[in-house]
Amino acid sequence: MSADPDLGYYSPPPGVQAHDVDRPYEYVSASTVPSAHPSGTDAPVAYAEASYPTPAYAVPDGLSSARPMQPLPGPAFPLRDARPKGVSITSLVLAIIGLVLAFVPAMAGFAVIVMIVAFIVSITALASAKRGGKGFAGTALALSILGGLVAVVVAVLQAFGAFGTSDSYSSYDSYDEYEQYEQYDDPVDHGFAAPGTDGIPADDMVLAAPVPLTVVETAFGGETGADSTWVVVILDNPNPDHIFVDAEVRVRALDAAGTEVATAYGDVTALQGRSAVVLHGVATDAATVASVEVTVPDAASATVSPAAETGAFSVTDARRSADDKNGTEVSGMLAGRFENDQSYARVAVVARDAGGRIVGAQTTYVDRVAGDGTPADFRAWFTPGLPTEASFETYPTP
Repeated sequence: MSADPDLGYYSPPPGVQAHDVDRPYEYVSASTVPSAHPSGTDAPVAYAEASYPTPAYAVPDGLSSARPMQPLPGPAFPLRDARPKGVSITSLVLAIIGLVLAFVPAMAGFAVIVMIVAFIVSITALASAKRGGKGFAGTALALSILGGLVAVVVAVLQAFGAFGTSDSYSSYDSYDEYEQYEQYDDPVDHGFAAPGTDGIPADDMVLAAPVPLTVVETAFGGETGADSTWVVVILDNPNPDHIFVDAEVRVRALDAAGTEVATAYGDVTALQGRSAVVLHGVATDAATVASVEVTVPDAASATVSPAAETGAFSVTDARRSADDKNGTEVSGMLAGRFENDQSYARVAVVARDAGGRIVGAQTTYVDRVAGDGTPADFRAWFTPGLPTEASFETYPTP
């Protein structure tokens, strides 16, 4: 193989490929390669060792080769979490709901509770919020304070009747008659209308202003087997165009010196005419009771319901039906004439001796009384037993 005049080279030894050796064969100048061994000798040929220049690399402008490259400029703090805190949003929602409810008189009390919760949650949110939600929590705090003040004011005004009432009259004109039909309450809400009527007076009907219930008679006595007193109060509703619905009656038991020894409360729905309230367990010691004092609702508690538009109960066949050593049973038939059937009708049974003195009183209930006049039976039990000559009075009420 011939050598290049400038860069001579040598082939690898026989049987060896150039890519099989660890070090490739170096190129050397042709002038250093002998053409043959010196004549007559077997001495090895000395080869010159190749050398390569060190490459020069360019350094980019603006960078120093004396120090490593620095990282690119960037933020030295974590990115801000722009999402508001869930607690802050919750407090704001509660504050908004409470503020809306605060302007509704019937919901003012509930609004105060909602505002208190919103206030507490907003304070918690402000204390825990670091990068998000402070604006929501601050707004919620302000709204909760504002809404709380509004709710308190509305509740106070409602308590003093500033928003009026639809359940009863708060005042009556000086002429003892109503000028506007809109003042009338609707007794149909209580289901006491007479058959075929709606319980509402005619538009041109002039009604007299109502008066309170009157106390007709009271009686009391000791109860067997207990140091307590029973009391019965017979009432009269003199109003032809008004009734009293769930009217509260207060009874004060007084001793001989006029000192109160016990107080009890009962209720009655008094239609036109007489009704009775029977109370048991009024005093711990019946012997100390010398008299009772009764307080009835005032006229403002009356509900408009003209007699012609108001239903009524009737009792027939009230009699002594059984006697034994433990007591006396009184039974009878109760019928009603109403537009609607009556549930849990109440019958007060009063027993009198031969001289007309009240010697006992009991209350019994009838689960359902048909409005069409179909009678239903009732039974009342007196303990101890009643005198043989006792007579009975009944006072049915809704």
